[in-house]
Amino acid sequence: MIISMTGIGKAESSNDFIRIEMEIKSYNSRFFEFSPKSPKALSCYDDVLIKNLKDRLIRGKINVYTKIEFQNIDSELEVDKDRLNFYIDKSREINNILDSDDSLTLNQVMQLPDIFIYNHHLEKTKGVYLDCINRAIDDIIQARKMEGDNLKIEIKNYLLNIQEKVNNISGLIETNKDGKFTKYQAKVNDLLASLDIKFDKDRLYQEFALLLEKKDIEEEVVRLNSHLNLFDKYVESDKNVGKKLNFLLQEMNREVNTIGSKTDEIDISHKVIDIKSKIEQIKEQVQNIL
Repeated sequence: MIISMTGIGKAESSNDFIRIEMEIKSYNSRFFEFSPKSPKALSCYDDVLIKNLKDRLIRGKINVYTKIEFQNIDSELEVDKDRLNFYIDKSREINNILDSDDSLTLNQVMQLPDIFIYNHHLEKTKGVYLDCINRAIDDIIQARKMEGDNLKIEIKNYLLNIQEKVNNISGLIETNKDGKFTKYQAKVNDLLASLDIKFDKDRLYQEFALLLEKKDIEEEVVRLNSHLNLFDKYVESDKNVGKKLNFLLQEMNREVNTIGSKTDEIDISHKVIDIKSKIEQIKEQVQNIL
């Protein structure tokens, strides 16, 4: 099963004290990238959050957005009076500058950051937060799997197209195998006739054989087929194979480049161009695979 690194997951958890909403977004990356920006009431659990994300999402650039809402706050929370007085003083200072007599409303005060002390209520928060984390991760994993299914369909289509071109190249090799020697022999015979020079035919045929060996692409085609078969197995694997697929694409590209540099058959050169184009398209998809 292919799993994408791209996805979004959401969850919500609550009790009679707190309600937490979480959204996790994940993008492709070579490594695990995450810097927590948790609300103060939840920042003491950052280590737990990071561990859960890394253990279960493995790789990717992760963004987490968390919203908390306290319920029954009049009886449950303790006001940080020093911080509240700080905001009130600053509000008065701004009013003086603006020559205004506006004052903070209760709703505005309740939205001020960090005006409550949470330390006495950690035990009421932790269970809700951990549940929200796990369910949001469950949701994004499901989204990653769905995206992976779509990637798999596209990649399999590209692979079929490449395999068809490779099979065509194999057919052209067999068709042209005998004709190549005859073609080179005719060219050399015409050249020798025009120059009226005598050559050792045995030596000449040895040079033909060496030239044909240098132009031979059968080994590259065999290796390319082997890479394609292994790539297809990895695509069907239930493990995280993104890095392996990327490595195989490099090897496939190397063999195709060698085929292109060796061949002097125009039909094969055209198919090499098509194969390289499809490999590049697969590369774009593989960048998203876990």
